[in-house]
Amino acid sequence: MEWMKKYESLTEKEKEDFALTVNRLLAQTYLVYHNDDDTRLYRFAEKYHELIKEYLNIGGWKVSLHREYRIVSVSSILEKNRMHLTIEETLFLYILRHLYDEKLQELSLATQITISIQELQDKYVALQVSKRLPTKDTMKKVLRILENHSIVKLVQGSYDNPESILVIYPTITIVTTIQAIEEFYAKLQERSKDKGDVENEETDESEVD
Repeated sequence: MEWMKKYESLTEKEKEDFALTVNRLLAQTYLVYHNDDDTRLYRFAEKYHELIKEYLNIGGWKVSLHREYRIVSVSSILEKNRMHLTIEETLFLYILRHLYDEKLQELSLATQITISIQELQDKYVALQVSKRLPTKDTMKKVLRILENHSIVKLVQGSYDNPESILVIYPTITIVTTIQAIEEFYAKLQERSKDKGDVENEETDESEVD
């Protein structure tokens, strides 16, 4: 196989980095250059993109290099191994996309988009899809799930402090689209009319590779 020849030409250190990169990518779906924890492995993945792509393709994985965002992503060719989100988790994902787009327009030259936990809570209330804010434990759980997939990162404070700061990575634009946001919000409004609140259940519309 062609990838084996390329792999054998790597130095021992590069082979170690290859294993680390592949494992990190499969564990968290995305490698983000602007995430300090991912920077070195992103550079490796960018340099050896074709090798990693050929290797993971054997196992049914598609590797994509998003140069404009400096992100490497992996998804299942077989439509398996997707993360199914609850309505609550999906709601947070789309709120974060809204906030990302708003901040991007305000701060066009910013290298990173940051928000406070308070801003996240305010946007949640503004959408008027729930009679109450989620509990601190729920918010913490959801944000940790999204952080594990390199969508956000807590860079200052703790999850229960409204003044704490989150970075929203460009990953959010790959995970969600404007059309998906509009469709999800329309369905959410209908659901809130029928049931009066957001329920904690899984939905087929909220899948993340």
